[in-house]
Amino acid sequence: MRIVSTTPLRRGAEVLSAVGFGILGAVPEPDLTTVLLLGIVAVTIGIWSRGVRVGLWGLVVLVFASAARALWVDGYWIYLPEELPSALLRAGLPWLAAVALRQYISLGRQADQEREMKRRERAAELERRFAAERLHLAQSLHDDLGHSLSLVALTVGRLELDSSLPDSSRVALSNARQQVAQAVERLGDSVVSLRAGKPLGPPDIETVETLIRRARDAGAHLDVTRLPEESRLNMFGRDLVRRVVRESITNATRYAPSETITVHATDTGDQLSLCVSNQVRHGPLTMSTSGTGLAELAQTLAAVGGDLDVTRETDRFVVTATFPVAADPAVFGDEKQEDVGDGKPRSRSTRQARIRLVVATVAAIVIGLAVGEAALHFQKKRTVLTAEDFASISIGDAREDVLLQLPGHELPPSRGETRQPGCHFYAVTADSFNYAAGDAHMVCFDGDAVTKLEYIKGKHR
Repeated sequence: MRIVSTTPLRRGAEVLSAVGFGILGAVPEPDLTTVLLLGIVAVTIGIWSRGVRVGLWGLVVLVFASAARALWVDGYWIYLPEELPSALLRAGLPWLAAVALRQYISLGRQADQEREMKRRERAAELERRFAAERLHLAQSLHDDLGHSLSLVALTVGRLELDSSLPDSSRVALSNARQQVAQAVERLGDSVVSLRAGKPLGPPDIETVETLIRRARDAGAHLDVTRLPEESRLNMFGRDLVRRVVRESITNATRYAPSETITVHATDTGDQLSLCVSNQVRHGPLTMSTSGTGLAELAQTLAAVGGDLDVTRETDRFVVTATFPVAADPAVFGDEKQEDVGDGKPRSRSTRQARIRLVVATVAAIVIGLAVGEAALHFQKKRTVLTAEDFASISIGDAREDVLLQLPGHELPPSRGETRQPGCHFYAVTADSFNYAAGDAHMVCFDGDAVTKLEYIKGKHR
């Protein structure tokens, strides 16, 4: 066995360390200070990168030094079998412990490197798979959704040219056509980004309150009771609560669009119960879609200790969900976890989640622009009191005569608005892009006669 090194200085350090370690270990009947010093030297050599070689040479020196002292200095070889085992233990045990510790750390680093290599290989494989899925999705969006949007724009454009429609409707159709065209352009940009693999930022995640308000604005009849504040919903996984509410409202408006949707929440402290129900038409419930939304939500809730139950009663469709309190609200994320090779749970697919967000964004654009505008226009149109009809009403007119001129529906109160008793509000225009959009005609009755007439700007409501 030879002590070798790449430089004389390093070789000299190794020789001196081995000789010093061996001589110190060969000291007979050492005191406590010598034992502690020997332990420090042994550990230092053991954790050295060349500690195995230097330590072995040091033990060889220890044996020769002990033998030389016993035979030539003391003159009694009997000292050798008595003192050599204890000397080897004093020097060898701490040195072996340090070597084992260093090897453990080294093997751990090597295992980390191997796991990192496997992780990179797995990540590369996933990247190739996601690239193929991304291209397939881009092609599907371009061929199917892009084509459908173009047909919607063409249909709206054809209706816009229909001279039998009133001017306000034709203006609304023109705006809808332009918005659908813009949606097609944004869809094209999304398809290009998907094909190129560019990162796509996720859209802002709306609150549950905003979701309910948008549904009401779109014409849904919602009766919401005891829904906790957003800060409290965070304790139960706000995003998951939002997904359940959104999917339940979507199903209800799809299969029973004219019925009232009841949303009732019960917060017991350690659990949130949410019940969303609506009247259903008589007869079997026919689903025209795959219906996987509630099923996926049931699996997600079950994974975090919650529950989702869907029942069809005699005349109601009921979705009941329970959400446990999360020690870490992040456990209610929308992504599934997958081991990518390094032993730590990772997101199954951040890119796949982004793709889903893109699809959800495109769907929201299509629904919000192509359908929402038409539905909002129809709803407002039922509450319009034209300027001519409003001008024909005078204070003191008989209630019975005035009611014949008023629309069958009136504007609902704005948030925080306090209305005077006996006063009714009607829209000035159904066109969302008209300068008078949001303004109202107020007609007040006291007994059987009109007592007050007022044109109210939207900002003063």
